[in-house]
Order: sequence, then structure tokens, then C-alpha cells
Amino acid sequence: MIPADRKLLSGTKKGYSNNGGVLLWLLPWLLLVFSVTVQSQSTSESEAANATTITAPVDSTAARINELSELIKQRTDQRDSLRELIIASGPNANEGDRQKLKAVSEDIESLRESFLFALLGNQTDMQALEDVEEADTTWQEDVVEVLEPLADTLKAVTRRPREIAELRGKIAQAGHKSAAIQSAINAANQVEMDPLSEDAANTLQNYLGAWAQDLEQVTHDRLLAESQLESLETNNDSGWSGVWASTKQFFLGRGLTLLLAIAVAVIAWLIMRYLWWLYSTKIASKETRRHGTLFRFSAYSYYLFTGLIVIIAVLYTLWIREDLLLLALTFVALASLALGFRQYLPNYITEARLLLNLGTVREGERVMFNGLPWQVMSLNIQSVLRNPAIDGVIRLPLSTLADLSSRPIKNNLWFPTKQGDYVFLPDGLFGRVKHQTPDIVELSVKGGVTLTYPTAEFFSLKVLNLSGDETFGVSTTFGLDYSLQPICMTTVPAALRTAIHEALVSAGYEKHVKGEMVELSSAGDSSLDYVVYVTMSSELASQYYAIERLLVQTCIDVANSNGWSIPFPQLAVHSVSST
Repeated sequence: MIPADRKLLSGTKKGYSNNGGVLLWLLPWLLLVFSVTVQSQSTSESEAANATTITAPVDSTAARINELSELIKQRTDQRDSLRELIIASGPNANEGDRQKLKAVSEDIESLRESFLFALLGNQTDMQALEDVEEADTTWQEDVVEVLEPLADTLKAVTRRPREIAELRGKIAQAGHKSAAIQSAINAANQVEMDPLSEDAANTLQNYLGAWAQDLEQVTHDRLLAESQLESLETNNDSGWSGVWASTKQFFLGRGLTLLLAIAVAVIAWLIMRYLWWLYSTKIASKETRRHGTLFRFSAYSYYLFTGLIVIIAVLYTLWIREDLLLLALTFVALASLALGFRQYLPNYITEARLLLNLGTVREGERVMFNGLPWQVMSLNIQSVLRNPAIDGVIRLPLSTLADLSSRPIKNNLWFPTKQGDYVFLPDGLFGRVKHQTPDIVELSVKGGVTLTYPTAEFFSLKVLNLSGDETFGVSTTFGLDYSLQPICMTTVPAALRTAIHEALVSAGYEKHVKGEMVELSSAGDSSLDYVVYVTMSSELASQYYAIERLLVQTCIDVANSNGWSIPFPQLAVHSVSST
């Protein structure tokens, strides 16, 4: 049968479109709409061809109509007789008669449908001839009604194969039923009538008459199903034969609607983008853009508001174009987006609090990220973090900052070194910091060799920074013989101190000397040990080893010039005599 709303299914009228803001997201929906439209158009053309090619396989139309009319008359007379019997019996009517009356009434309705089909064929939608009463609906039924055009179109795509399968099932069922009825009739005909009583014979005849009517009804139903099946299977104007015409109608109808919806979505997005550019560049100042709480919140809300405007514009376009199929597809897409957005709503609220500077991370405070301290320079869609001792900044989305917490800045300790500092590493390696970025720290060590560390790993090392303060110290230990014990507390320290000062001055370090110390530190096993310690300006951190060598050389010169013996470790061996 050809539905009364064939224009809706064929896609020849105005249509709707899916939300087309992003082409990659729209493409699957576009392909689905195109496939459904082409298939529904082909199905409709196939049904139209079926309407003109159905023919009676065995009997003529007039003979089949006469037979169905006679069956309807017989069933009607049987129904009237049962009604009179039930009315006459009153409350004591047999329940079996009531069930039989119900079955006969259902048979009459079925015969009337067959009569109309034999009379009209499939050229008329017989469901459209019936009066439909409007009833109150629930919201669930309203949702189903909105999605009904999509379901109807998908049904239209598979209508022909479903009808063929249904007709084959009817034919098989009718064959099985007719065989069972014929078997019952054959078995009843073999019964001898003479030995039976009059009541038993009458009952048997009633069964035979009823089975004969049922067999005739089943035969007519089978013939009607075979006629419809033959018409569907012999139809050559089906499938993709009308693809070109359907494609043309798609681009002139629903395809045009899709293009209009996409154009409206793009225009709405461009207008919103222009308004935001106008506000952010012409109205809001640079300071407002960087630190304004309202500006940050507006920037965050802009994307959501733009999405709503685009959706409203697209829906309005679809409503103007009046294509329920595409409108249903749009609502399905929006419903899926809403379900997905539901789980992101708590994150959205948390990020909004961050933008208002009310969250766990606040602007201007110190936060630890990836093992390094950072100062929150600005909170925005892409927040900026900076470490004053490191070259460069990092940008983090609000979703990352939502898992962090900050604290007010109490000191300026951001990193153990800065570019150009001289440091001792825990393994004793001495080098100069060439570069330190958010990713790596680069050191220059002896011989011009470059050594790199991940920044977070370097931050966790126990680094000795010679340039971190205004001064640094160089020390060495020098031992003299015990023969100098009488003058070890007076003459020796004074001579060493004077010589070291003169050596530093001669080397050009006079302005950088901040302190000198020579003291007896310990009495060793074979020597009196003196600690020589000088405090130098941090500007000479690169000369650490040169100053250390100068101290050792000066001590040796003093010992040589004064004839002081420099001992070496002695090993005493004691032997025990045996008796």
C-alpha cells in the first residue's frame, strides 16, 4: 500500500538538517539521510509499480469478490444466529457460544478486509479510509511521535523485503493449515454414518460444514498472498533503478535543506566570533583581558553560548523547511550530546569556579606541577604558569588546574640555580648552568662537555651553588711535622696567613677576598694539620679550582722557605718475639 504521507517519505518536499557545525561530525548523519532518502524513494516507486501490476493468479477479480461476499454473508448469518441464541439463553448462555460468536466476528472483519483488498487492490491506502480518534498522550508518546518520521522512513527502506517475508510466511502457514483441515475432513468422511445416532451424525455434519468453510477461507487467503507475492517478485522497477532520480530529488529537497542549515550554522558562528573579537580587542583593555574575572568567565561561557546560538539557528531553519525526518535526526543527535554533556557538568562547574578565582588554584599564587614550583600568572581557558628562574612559560587547560592547589608566595625560592651559576653536583662534578627551561637544564662541565638533566630531576638534586649567594669558600688542609709543635699555635698560622694574603693579592684577587682563616684543626698520626679557608666573592666562582691550587702552592712555599718539614704518613710495624 502507498502511504498517505508519501511526500514525507520520498523526500520531495522541504526538509530538515542535522546540526552541521563540524563537517566531520555531520558527515555520518549526512550519509544516513542520503541513504534513507534514496531507499525510501526507490521503495515508493516500487510500491507504485506494484499498484499497477497486481493480477489475480487463478480466479478473476469478480469471481473472488463474489466468493468473499458469499463467505461474509454466511458468517454474518452465523453471527446473527449465535446472537439470537445467546440473547434467548440470557444469563445462562453457554460460554462456548460466546467464544464462537467472538471468533465469527473476527472472521467477518478479516473477510471484509480481504473483500476491500480484492475490490481495490493496493492502489488505495485503506487505513486512511478509517476514522482515527485523537487521544490524550503522555510525554513518552510525544517523544515517540517526534521520532516516528525517522522510524517510518527506515521502515520504508525495508518494506519490500519485509512484505515478501511476511507473505511467504502466510503462504506456508495457510498450506499447513489447509493440509490439517483436509486431513480432518478425510478422517471424518471415513466414519460410517449408519451406526451413529442422530445427534452424533448431526454433530459430525456440523464439523464437516465448518471445516469446509475454513478450508475455503484458508484457500482464498493463500491465493491472495500468492498473488501479492508474485506481484512483488516479478516487479522489475525496484532496488536502485531509480537512484539517479532519487539523488536529484535529494539535492533539490533535503540536500538543499542540509546546505542551508550548514550555511546558517556557519553564519551564526561567524557572527558570534566577530562579536567576541569586537569585545575582546576594542572594548576590553589588555589588563582586563589578563586579570579581569568577568572577562575570563565571559570567555569561558562564550563557547557554550555560541553552541546554543548555532543549535537554535539550525533548528529554526529546519522548522522553516518542514522536514520531520531531519528534525528527528537532529533531536536524536542533540539527545546524544546532552547525555554526553551530563557527565561533564561537574567539571564545567569546577572550571567556572577557577575562572572566578574562587577555586583551589588562584591567580598570583604558587602551585606545584610536575615536581616544579610555578607562579599562576593568569587563569583563563589556557592558563599561563611561569617560574621566574626558568626561561619560558607553560600553558595548561583549566581541566588540569582543577586537580591542583596553590598557596600564597612566602619567599622567592623558585629554583636552586639560575643561568650562569657555577654549581657542584652531588657526584662532585663542577659546571656552569648554560640554560634552564621548563623541560631541561643544560650544564657546561670540564673540557667544554655539555651535560643535560630533566628540569624536574635537576630540581630534586642536592646541588651546591657557588653563585647563589654573594660569597663562596675555598678550603684546603695542610700538614706539618711535629717538630714545629712549640710554634704551631703562633708563628706557623701567622706565616701561612700572611703568605696566603700576599699570594691572593699578587693573583689579582684582592678586591674579591672577603675573609681569610688559618687554624690548627687537628693533630694527626704523623702531622699537625692546618685548615686554610678563604671566603671569596661569588663573582670568582669560576676560579674555584685555581684558588684551591693557589692555597696549596702557597703553603708549600712557606714550608720550604722556613725549612719546615712536611711529613708523610708512617706505618709502624711491631713484631712479637717468640719464646
